[in-house]
Amino acid sequence: MKKTLLAVALISAITSSAVMADTTLFGRVHASIDAVDIGEASNNVSHSDNISMLGVKGSEKISDNLDAVYHVEFAISGGDGSNIGNRDQYVGLRSNAGTLLVGKKSTPFKGVWAKSDMFVGELGSQRPLTGGTQKGAGLGTNGTWNARPDNSIIYMLPKMGGFKAAIAHSTEQNNNGKTATSASAYYTMGALTTGAGYEKTGSGDEGYRVMAAYTAGKFKVSGFIQDTKSDISGGKETDVWNVSGSVKTSAKGLVKAQYTDLDDSTSGIDDGATMWAVGYDHHLSKRTKVYAQYASVDNDSEGFVGLGGHGHSEASNPTTAGRNVNGISLGLKHSF
Repeated sequence: MKKTLLAVALISAITSSAVMADTTLFGRVHASIDAVDIGEASNNVSHSDNISMLGVKGSEKISDNLDAVYHVEFAISGGDGSNIGNRDQYVGLRSNAGTLLVGKKSTPFKGVWAKSDMFVGELGSQRPLTGGTQKGAGLGTNGTWNARPDNSIIYMLPKMGGFKAAIAHSTEQNNNGKTATSASAYYTMGALTTGAGYEKTGSGDEGYRVMAAYTAGKFKVSGFIQDTKSDISGGKETDVWNVSGSVKTSAKGLVKAQYTDLDDSTSGIDDGATMWAVGYDHHLSKRTKVYAQYASVDNDSEGFVGLGGHGHSEASNPTTAGRNVNGISLGLKHSF
């Protein structure tokens, strides 16, 4: 609780400063009640705070074509208030030639996944298959492909029509000496958005991602492909693909569904999994929604993939290989 109060006090001091006139306070409080069956002794019913967060961001005009920008963001607990963690925290310069940032920031590669997942931060998210420790690779502290590395330098090209791109290099992650280079590019033309990402670490881990999304009236469909290879895990290689869709049932209602397949192409290993999720979102206002969803993971004979974690803070993973995992989640999310 003391850490949370310290972060709130710090942010309040920044936002009240006369020097930082162009400062925005932002955040999210996201909680859910989950009932998950991992096919073992008992069901797991729990409250999940789902990485609620609080931050400030802003800019200062240096000249006609140069702004200083900053972003300081903390993960907070939406439950007991006892936990606080660092999220994106960086400072930089922005001009007509692009934006240069230094600090801690989600990699460009990570963002490709987020644009194709209709359940980001929720129980039905595909992230346990696209970025979990099952891959044994990447830059994250737990060996994930969805990293927010320290000591990064990020360059974002100025947006040109429907095209935008970014490249980042991290000198190390949490003092482990593992470097990484990450890049992404997107192109939007009307209702169609396409994107691609690439990441390679200094230890030889390598990953590719491609996504596409199309919106037509009340309907939206998207697809995602990922290939990763980990030299530090003996050449372990995995492939993931995902398809998802949604339809607006009213001005405030949305039905959504997605299916994800993880395949381990490493010889002699059968630890892949498939996952599907369906849900309903109801927007009480522009910034507040309630939702209900059901998600299910079908593990291969050596698979340990579960639900949750990776943004949906309460994780439910089987302790026995090949177990299937099913869950129901009722949630409330407010952004400001």
